[in-house]
Amino acid sequence: MPKSASVHPLSVAEPLTGDVFRYSDNLYYAIGANDGLYIGQENLPMSWRRVSSLPSVTKLDIIDGTVLFLLSGDKLYKGDLINIMESYERMGGAEKCFKEVVKHCKGYTIGYQEERNGPVIMSSNFVFSWKDKKIKYGPINMENNYKPSVKSVKAVFNVNKVCVLSDKHFSILHYTEDSPIFYLSNLNSLTNTQMPQVDNDSEIRIRQKGQKPIDTFKMPGRTRNEYEILLVYSRYCIAVSYDSSQQAFTHSRNEIMLFNFECKGASFDSSSRILFICGNCGLEAWSIPSKEELKSDRDIRPELVTCITGNHVRLLNNTNQKILLCLTLPGQKLGDAVGRQIFYLNGNRAP
Repeated sequence: MPKSASVHPLSVAEPLTGDVFRYSDNLYYAIGANDGLYIGQENLPMSWRRVSSLPSVTKLDIIDGTVLFLLSGDKLYKGDLINIMESYERMGGAEKCFKEVVKHCKGYTIGYQEERNGPVIMSSNFVFSWKDKKIKYGPINMENNYKPSVKSVKAVFNVNKVCVLSDKHFSILHYTEDSPIFYLSNLNSLTNTQMPQVDNDSEIRIRQKGQKPIDTFKMPGRTRNEYEILLVYSRYCIAVSYDSSQQAFTHSRNEIMLFNFECKGASFDSSSRILFICGNCGLEAWSIPSKEELKSDRDIRPELVTCITGNHVRLLNNTNQKILLCLTLPGQKLGDAVGRQIFYLNGNRAP
């Protein structure tokens, strides 16, 4: 019997990451844990099985409903979802379904990007991975069988994270000399613009001291060119926008959202304008008004609308419109542990 199939279906492994998908008209979860990859059907605890014993699965994503990417240790793998599910139904292991994509990888992110090659603009999902000062990136799609032809670029500082903001921009997060640095970049120029500009702002420099960069999110406005960017630090969040007169990113609002605990992970649902903050002490959900709402009501402010306390809350997936949360208690079985908050533009929870 394959090693993966011999594992008790109701493992007490702690969920670290996850995603949801449909297969044969049923909703399934894919959950990564320290001891492998688990798959189970919604509301059926006995359906949970370990399909791979790849260790330390700290991040995974299902792309186009057909391919599963996961980070195991410092290696990025991809697997055909149909082949994985066929192994799942046979109660066998799916190790042979996974192919190594990138080595020496501390983290990765996937998002839609445009890249110009002469007069031709290519639009595709791109995978970004990073470790130390090196960022690797490449397109993933059906044409290349989701195996990217990887390019690399060297950063000035060690990279904490890369975040895809839009089809034209991504951000690079650094933490150096006890201070966070947020850069805005794009695939065509690979130039970096600091967000916000802090050279002549001693107040921002003092406030940032000791803060770690957690994430960045695009907050759309009325038009494609009217947008703000949320910068999430370990203890607070601010909004910035590009000031053409100063040719720099500056504060776009006076408010600072102060968290009640140290933030370890964040997600933003752009349709409802809800910012989710997760840490060792719990979870907070902040409702952020639009610029139009601020203009019509000067008293309106970002509002803390939900707070869950305790160290049992984990943000498994921070993808916009597919936010996955998990509430686990010590010794709780995996099939009973996975709860979710998924937000879609049409308001439906099911994919």
